[in-house]
Amino acid sequence: MSEVLAGRADDLGDVVKTGRTHLMDAMPITMAQELNGWRAQIDKGAMRLKSVLPRLLQLAQGGTAVGTGINARPEFGAAVARHLAEHTKLAFVPSDNFFEALSCQDTAVELSGQLKVLGVSLMKISNDLRWMNSGPLAGLREIALPALQPGSSIMPGKVNPVVPSPSR
Repeated sequence: MSEVLAGRADDLGDVVKTGRTHLMDAMPITMAQELNGWRAQIDKGAMRLKSVLPRLLQLAQGGTAVGTGINARPEFGAAVARHLAEHTKLAFVPSDNFFEALSCQDTAVELSGQLKVLGVSLMKISNDLRWMNSGPLAGLREIALPALQPGSSIMPGKVNPVVPSPSR
């Protein structure tokens, strides 16, 4: 998505449009500026997800029930991590603290939060596109997204642009 946005920004660099704050007209901006803003949101979301990966790859296996490792061979956690890493090509390692790894879900909560940030970014971009495409008579109609889906059982001919196409 980041690459597509960068390409479209290059294509539309000279196209000036109305900037908006709180849905009210503001200073003019270029489509490239808006597209590059969206790209930054996507790139930062990807960086957030990548930043949680080292913590996500720390495994609690080997800590047994409470983190002491009792009744497990000392090399068990490392062996599990090595076996999973070989099969998945992900850099799994034993946790550096089994007590923490077994007693909380902080990393899962962190990942959930980062996924939520990315979801909110995608929703914001989608809403921006819908506003710019709104119309055709009384909306903004700054852009034209392809009509892809029948939109109403009571308004024959109404079609909604539900999937932005990078080729248009």
